[in-house]
Amino acid sequence: MSSPPFPPLPLPPGITESYLPSHDLTYHVLSAGDPSKPLLLCLHGFPELAFSWRKIMPQLANQGYHVVAYDQRGYGRTTGWDTRPFHQVDLNTFSFTRLVRDAVILVNALGYESVACVLGHDFGAVGASSPALPFAITSPNYNQPPSKPDIHSDLAELPEPRKHYKWYYSTAPAASEMDNPKGDALHTFLRGYFHLKAQTGKKTTPNPFTPGPPPN
Repeated sequence: MSSPPFPPLPLPPGITESYLPSHDLTYHVLSAGDPSKPLLLCLHGFPELAFSWRKIMPQLANQGYHVVAYDQRGYGRTTGWDTRPFHQVDLNTFSFTRLVRDAVILVNALGYESVACVLGHDFGAVGASSPALPFAITSPNYNQPPSKPDIHSDLAELPEPRKHYKWYYSTAPAASEMDNPKGDALHTFLRGYFHLKAQTGKKTTPNPFTPGPPPN
C-alpha cells in the first residue's frame, strides 16, 4: 500500500484507509476486518464513494469477513482514469467490462483468488452482478441521439419540461453545472432528492426489512 496523497477521512473505529497502485489505477481503499478471512467486496453507487459503506463495514467484519470498499474508476480518491475534457475522454475506458476488470485486479492485488460476495448499491449493483453474467455487456453510445418516440421527448413535452437525469449526466455541461451550481439550485435538488429517498412522500409505501439468518 502506498502513502496517502489526501488528508485522512473521518472514519469509524475499525476501518483503515489506504492507496493501492495497480495497472492504470491507484485505488483508494477502505477495509475492515481480518485479511485472512473471506473477502466481501463493496461497490458504491452514484453519486457516492467507498465512504458510503463506512457504517455497515464494521458490522460485516464482525461476522467474520474481511470487508473492502473502494472508490471506483472515475470517482473520489482513486486516480489514473481518463480525466481529459468531455469531448476528448475515451468513454470505452468506463465500460462495465472495464469496471469488472478493475474489481478482479483489485481482488488479486489484495491477495485473494475469490470473494465470498460482491455487494453493490445503485450503480454499484450493476458492477456487482456483471461478473456473474455470460459476458455480453455493451456500453451505451452517448454520442448518438435517442430514437423517437422515447422517454426524452416525452419528458421535454411536459407542462414543466424535464430531462432524464442519466441523459443529463452524460452531457458536456453537467459536471461544470454541478461543480458551480447557480443560486440555490443544488440545495433545491438535494432537498427534493433526500425527501424522495427518505420515503416521506404521500405516495410512498416502504416495506419493513426482515433480516435473514447469520452466515455459517
